Amino acid sequence: MIHNLPIEIQHKIFYYLRHPNSEILINAFKKNLLNLTYVSHHKIKREIWLELRPSNIGSNVYGSGMYILRNKIPIIEKLLLLG
Repeated sequence: MIHNLPIEIQHKIFYYLRHPNSEILINAFKKNLLNLTYVSHHKIKREIWLELRPSNIGSNVYGSGMYILRNKIPIIEKLLLLG
């Protein structure tokens, strides 16, 4: 299956698998510990903050398959997400 992918994608996959943190991420996901607790809009660029807002993407889950769950959301974002 992986051999059918473009060579650039194969390199990215193999690089990820060799990365020292890949096992930590995989184990955390398997134990349901891969959570994003808080994103401070003061510490990141405004464009990134606006793009990552749960109300913008319509969910508090980032990714599919292996995903990150954002569990502490400001009250305004919760209201925007529900409404």
